Amino acid sequence: MARIIKLPRKYRISNSLADEIKEHIDEFDMSDEARAELDNSLYRITNVPGRRWCFAMINPEQFRFVTKAIAKRPDAGKTIMIWNCALTYLRMDTGEIMADREQLAKDAETLPRHVSTAMTELSKIGAIIKEKRGRKTAYFINPHVGWAGGEGTRKDAAEGVPKLRLVPGGKVEPEFVAPARVGDEGLLKPAIRFLRETNAATRRLWAARAVAKGAPETPDMHERKSVPRWAPFVAMDLDRAGLLPEDREGEP
Repeated sequence: MARIIKLPRKYRISNSLADEIKEHIDEFDMSDEARAELDNSLYRITNVPGRRWCFAMINPEQFRFVTKAIAKRPDAGKTIMIWNCALTYLRMDTGEIMADREQLAKDAETLPRHVSTAMTELSKIGAIIKEKRGRKTAYFINPHVGWAGGEGTRKDAAEGVPKLRLVPGGKVEPEFVAPARVGDEGLLKPAIRFLRETNAATRRLWAARAVAKGAPETPDMHERKSVPRWAPFVAMDLDRAGLLPEDREGEP
């Protein structure tokens, strides 16, 4: 009987092979969620965390704001440990944290439920941006706070994303203002138009900000058809950031 020889499993593929696979993926008509899952899975086996040096930039002022905000939250020690560990898993040029709860819990020597709590607190601060992908949640670092990759992609990702700021009493929070009234057509129409016409990445970030301000969270928030449901929560922020068009007439 022939002897079976087990070949070693490859833990990494070449960048050229990864690019070739991506080209084939792009040929298929699939949802954004499915495409993101495939893309992330491919990234994990192309660039294995822990097997390479990771260069991450931080904005000193914004990073200090995050540290001060964490210090005022419950379980600050656990949160800062999880925050520091999360920064070592940044995906190049997207800012996505490429580690699940279990991995972050292991690295921070805590429990997965504490990771969930910490990420919720960090999203309230504005340091972390949450994105729903079906039943799963993806986390991104605020591109004003930190980034791994080129400055050009960071600027694109940061377009329309609020910076953190100090408010009276020493509290740190995202640079938000109150939601627009539902009947305030002067802001809502151009806000909806901007959100529908902008790129998907920017729309996802603004959807996450709307959730942080009280908008109901749904899996399809980043889609154009869902924009009118949550646009009132960020319309005034868009206006304050100078992102709304000068012409505010017409239907979105």
